[in-house]
Amino acid sequence: MLVIRRAQMQALAEPQLRDFERRLLTHCRHTVDRQGLVFSDAELATHVKAGLAAGLRYFATERDIARYCEIVLVTLGGWNGDHPPEAKEILGSDSLPAAVRLSNFERWAGSQKGRDGGAV
Repeated sequence: MLVIRRAQMQALAEPQLRDFERRLLTHCRHTVDRQGLVFSDAELATHVKAGLAAGLRYFATERDIARYCEIVLVTLGGWNGDHPPEAKEILGSDSLPAAVRLSNFERWAGSQKGRDGGAV
């Protein structure tokens, strides 16, 4: 019987994750450019890394993680740390489908414009 250890599974998944990060960076560049937002390549890469790490806590599909990143970049201006408890509650509500959580999060993010702590 073949046994694969957790470290081996992570090593197998790492190239796929890097590929998704590369594609997500391209997607986010198009998104912020369309919105007229200004991020240097280095700034955007940093935000995408943070978004991917955070998105993996809440979502299972590339599409949902990409949408989450779009919302944070466009509506909140990016990541400056962790989200406040109310945002975490919205994102982590496992009883709701991902699309509903994203919609609720987008509404919440929109209500944070001009407030401190929206993208903490």
